[in-house]
Amino acid sequence: MKKVLTYSQSIENGVVKYLPKVESVTTYKDMQKIVGGPIERIPVPMKINGNVYDIYVNEDGKNEDKLNPSIALLKYDVVVDFTVGTFFLTKEDEDGELVSLTPQEIHLIEKYVEENSKETCLYESQEN
Repeated sequence: MKKVLTYSQSIENGVVKYLPKVESVTTYKDMQKIVGGPIERIPVPMKINGNVYDIYVNEDGKNEDKLNPSIALLKYDVVVDFTVGTFFLTKEDEDGELVSLTPQEIHLIEKYVEENSKETCLYESQEN
């Protein structure tokens, strides 16, 4: 089992927030269950404190009207794309295999996302 950090949707006062949760994955089906469909690894890795973490999302997420934007993807501090719906972060070893996040890495990722939440994780819903 590999520990990954998921962010799933919660709506509070018309604002969509993505709340962190540590989950375990063993199989591809476990990863699909988290994102609610076929998974896609975002080719733009997230760098935090010099470490690289991969973002996994629902491959069909942008085609589903029910999913809200979740995290902006930046290149040189410019938004170049965004993800929608629940996503998870993890890392790979030298062979490209998923490995568990350590408690320290989970803390660093949560802190990074929290500090950057206005730019990366909050989206004002059109629903009221």
